[in-house]
Amino acid sequence: MHRVNFMYIVEAEKNDALLIRILSAITRRRMQLISFHSNVKSGDELLHVTFTVEEGNESVLKLLKQLEKQIDITSVKFFEQQNEPVCKTEHPESFSTL
Repeated sequence: MHRVNFMYIVEAEKNDALLIRILSAITRRRMQLISFHSNVKSGDELLHVTFTVEEGNESVLKLLKQLEKQIDITSVKFFEQQNEPVCKTEHPESFSTL
């Protein structure tokens, strides 16, 4: 089965309550996340939270829709990531003499 990863970037007005709600919802629902990242830095006006999930994990979208009703989410961006080949040939011309 070909694995496709989906990355969601949530951009919202920065406040600690947002991060706490997202983290608690993820923990409570035990989502199968590949990665989770957020930028909690002083001085940032917006909070960026990035989820990377496997294909078929619909719970992240449901979570974001629920959170959007409770907090001010500026935007949700969606990216599909295709897996890169593990082995790449750097000098294919060297094989032409075989």
